[in-house]
Amino acid sequence: MRIRKLVLVLLGGTLLFSSCSKENSASSFSSEIISNSNTLVSSESSFSSSSPVSFSINYPSYNYSNALERYVNTLEELEIFRKQIKELYNLDVNNKNKLIDEINRKYWDEYIKLIVYTQEALKDPSIRELFTDKYGEIETRYIENINTKKIYYNRTLPKYDYDKYIEQGKKIIADIGKNESKAIILPAFNEYIQAYTNTLDAYYFYNVYSDLYLDNDEINNEFNKISTSYTEMNNNYKLIFKSLLSSNTYRSSTIAFFELSEEQIKELENTKTYTSNLIDLFKLEKEYENMYTQETNIEILAQIYCNLVIIRQQIASELGYESYLDYVYSEKYHRNYTKDDGMTLIKNISKNETMKSYYINTKKLEMPSRIVGEEDLFFALKQVDRVVPTSSKYLKNLQTYGNYSFDVRTNKYKGSYEGLISLEGDDFVFVSTEGNIEDISDVIHEYGHYLARNMNPVNTNIQLDVAELQSQGLEFLMSNYYSSCLSSEETKYLIRYNIVNALWVIYSSSMISDFEYKVYTCKDVTVNKLANLFTNSQTNYIYPTYIGNAGFVNIPHLYKSPGYYISYLMSIIPSMELWAERKLDVAIEKYNSILTSGEDSLTEVLEKANIYSPFDIRAIDLIVSRLQQMA
Repeated sequence: MRIRKLVLVLLGGTLLFSSCSKENSASSFSSEIISNSNTLVSSESSFSSSSPVSFSINYPSYNYSNALERYVNTLEELEIFRKQIKELYNLDVNNKNKLIDEINRKYWDEYIKLIVYTQEALKDPSIRELFTDKYGEIETRYIENINTKKIYYNRTLPKYDYDKYIEQGKKIIADIGKNESKAIILPAFNEYIQAYTNTLDAYYFYNVYSDLYLDNDEINNEFNKISTSYTEMNNNYKLIFKSLLSSNTYRSSTIAFFELSEEQIKELENTKTYTSNLIDLFKLEKEYENMYTQETNIEILAQIYCNLVIIRQQIASELGYESYLDYVYSEKYHRNYTKDDGMTLIKNISKNETMKSYYINTKKLEMPSRIVGEEDLFFALKQVDRVVPTSSKYLKNLQTYGNYSFDVRTNKYKGSYEGLISLEGDDFVFVSTEGNIEDISDVIHEYGHYLARNMNPVNTNIQLDVAELQSQGLEFLMSNYYSSCLSSEETKYLIRYNIVNALWVIYSSSMISDFEYKVYTCKDVTVNKLANLFTNSQTNYIYPTYIGNAGFVNIPHLYKSPGYYISYLMSIIPSMELWAERKLDVAIEKYNSILTSGEDSLTEVLEKANIYSPFDIRAIDLIVSRLQQMA
């Protein structure tokens, strides 16, 4: 039974979706009907708000005689049609966001129609034989098994009555207190678990969808409703289980009804539940986090962060922690080092004059001018097979189901991440691109997260520092293969960009982590105090770069993923060690062991791969040595 199998998956209740968000970072959802004209927009046409965004082919259900020809030709025509998105990037036209989104949606509408038609045609043995002759048995079977309902733009936006769900949970708790019959309690709880499952599934989907369409109030209001309801539903879920298992009246029946193993029982009994006061604080925290995504005024954003810090310190105090950073280090990120250990590493880095000199003096080259579109990014991702031999099959699924967003739009969240979109384990690669060759590095970074999620067992909780090593490590190793998809000038630029960016990651993550440490260990936080702390951290770590004393408002992690940023530092050092490895085949072997390391801690992963810990001074020495070779 699906509900019973999901019980332990839901226990963690964590809503940390972004494997990463490399930069600061949300397509205009259009409910308008797109024209069904059969005319392709000419590649030479001048786009305007009135330009036709149209491409449509009729598929007669009674005639499959030319199904193979239709399949081949339609895929080619669809790719030509979709390349119009790339043409729009550098054009000054009205409703650009809407045009890009409509072309994208129309592409997927027509692609879905093509797959449905082709799958029906393949039921005819003679047609199937033609496909097998052209594509082979494996590819033909792949086409037959495409689940069009799982294509991202074919998914239905769910809507539920979350207030009703919360009341259901409260009633069950009250009924347990009144020793109501288990024949009533257990089926009611089973229904509640389904409601809770629906809520979590909806949260996953809306988390991405709201980032795709920041300017759609309906979508964002629904996401806000889910995100503020979830915590209480999750708490009720755990509270009900604990109450049932601690009761002589219900314990044995509960274990039998939900088919719980000894391990599951132990985990359920040990799971934490929260007081009503904590629930209210978590809700308030989520409301302020959601405000951040929608607000643009710097002064208001600064006050939102100040409010968040105060609320989070209250949460930490309620949970028995000295500071909120102690709480997230332990319970959210499951790190085996403390915030003070992190600060020791940061101070050691700041003392290394050789690396600091490289950071200050190494500059980016002038970026070659070229518009980079989706087909360029996917061509670059195809080269990942050189580092991860099994990459192609995961890339194929990503393209087939459209679980990605690589387009350039101004009404899209300005960040990048990879995260789940459903409880079934489907995930989404979200990259806010700029339409230039730096996008290749960003897409490869997120693809590292995507591969790790797909190459480890379902529901594996990859430790955050390891996750960032999996993504940043792939970036560095792929720099050896840029020449396969870029010109010599572009290759030289992107390799230098990676180095400059890595040095920036080292010092900016040191600065931001230093700032957070000061924020969550000081008393009586005010907006002015935050500005002073930020200025101080900039002076100590990223000089001569300066991003303003209110620059913290441009760092989404501070608002939505506090304590996250040090993971970039902890992972960039071993990633650069892979880059510094003299033998490329050895570095690739080490990386692949990291990619499939499951739930091991960073320390365990590095030991198995024979890589120095970031806390080991030899790691910094190795990186400095490679930088000197590059000079």
